[in-house]
Amino acid sequence: MHGKTLSRETLVRLCAFVAFQLFNLFSIVYFTVKLVQGTGLVTQLLYSFVSVLFVCIPDIAQKLFKFRIATPVYIFLLVYAVCPLLGHSYDFYYEITWWDKLLHITGGVVFALFGAYLPKLITKDDNCNMWICILVGVCFSISIAVLWEFFEFAMDTFFHTDMQKDTLVSSIYSYKLNEVVGGNLGTILNIEEVATVINGEYIINGYIDIGRVDSMLDLLVETLGALVFAVIYAIDKGVHTSFHLITEKKEEPLAIHEQEQEVAVSE
Repeated sequence: MHGKTLSRETLVRLCAFVAFQLFNLFSIVYFTVKLVQGTGLVTQLLYSFVSVLFVCIPDIAQKLFKFRIATPVYIFLLVYAVCPLLGHSYDFYYEITWWDKLLHITGGVVFALFGAYLPKLITKDDNCNMWICILVGVCFSISIAVLWEFFEFAMDTFFHTDMQKDTLVSSIYSYKLNEVVGGNLGTILNIEEVATVINGEYIINGYIDIGRVDSMLDLLVETLGALVFAVIYAIDKGVHTSFHLITEKKEEPLAIHEQEQEVAVSE
């Protein structure tokens, strides 16, 4: 009995999946050792386990929603899946200043790609109207970005994390401060030089905005990613789609074909 031969494309996808999962396995072992030695963090190990799940999501989604992801996009999704692990556990967030924003703009594209597939999934039509796909893709991507910022806010509020990175702001434009300081209602007080005293000892030039700037920039770059997708999708006219419906072809019973042949012969 001969074994089933894998196509070149399937082999490439399998090798990519195994390679990324081996990297996750290495990370689990590496951060477990560091944790035992007292030089690692629990969250570093936790991200390693979560990354295993992230890498499985494209395959789980394909089976669940009955579609096939184009191979270049599939590999791109695997790379994107391990990026949070690289960011947190391998310090890319701190060593590479633009890493966080890169993930957000990439996320805008990734979720727009999937969102554009939703009309096809609902209508069971691989030739769904291009503009409907673009509209749903952009809206879906922006919605995911908003929900993610809600999640970051909740984590920072209830678990005292710092997912919404703080920014040092040196100027203030405020109606409220003018009301408090000068008693002037309805006019803006401009403060161009702000200093903050911490614990009565440390003085910094500016104030910590508690994540406002970071959250807004995250939403802006994710929206930009979704719009980049929309432009490319429109130029391409939706021809090279990243997700393809898997349609089940129903074969007619052999007896029916034989009956048709008999009728043709008798005629």
